Amino acid sequence: MGHVQEASGHGSSVDALVRDHGVAVFRYIFGMVGDRTVAEDLTQDVFLRAHERLAQLRDTERAAGWLFAIAANVVRTHGRRERRWQWLPWESGPSGPPARGPASAEEVGAEVWEVLGRIAEDDRHVLLLIGYLGLPASEAAEVLGITVAATSKRWQRACERFRTSMEAHGP
Repeated sequence: MGHVQEASGHGSSVDALVRDHGVAVFRYIFGMVGDRTVAEDLTQDVFLRAHERLAQLRDTERAAGWLFAIAANVVRTHGRRERRWQWLPWESGPSGPPARGPASAEEVGAEVWEVLGRIAEDDRHVLLLIGYLGLPASEAAEVLGITVAATSKRWQRACERFRTSMEAHGP
């Protein structure tokens, strides 16, 4: 993350943020909106806002959390602007959910993405941040604007509701 400090607000610092965190930010946004084209546009918005506010990033070790907080706000603004959160099952194939590590969305199963798309937004946020992207509860708490204890409790409850929804969905 030294690149961000060195450039101090110029284009190369944003380039470093995109290089280091762009895929994860896209995956988070895609998980929230379920549409690849919209997720690409919103990801660009996140990095444009990051460029405009780069002086606010005082601790480069916290860049991921800072970017996810911007992304969460961009997603919320998009949702209010669109006034619709209609979820349909994500299609399979190349335009479906992005692959994650060694397990792709196809391996995890389309039903997981379908259930994720139907659960409450607060649950989806915490499941994506902690469960999908692997952020520690402390960073997820910063993104969500709540305490670590509240994040941990939300994580527990979201996991239980997700499990219940998966069981109701059937094999």
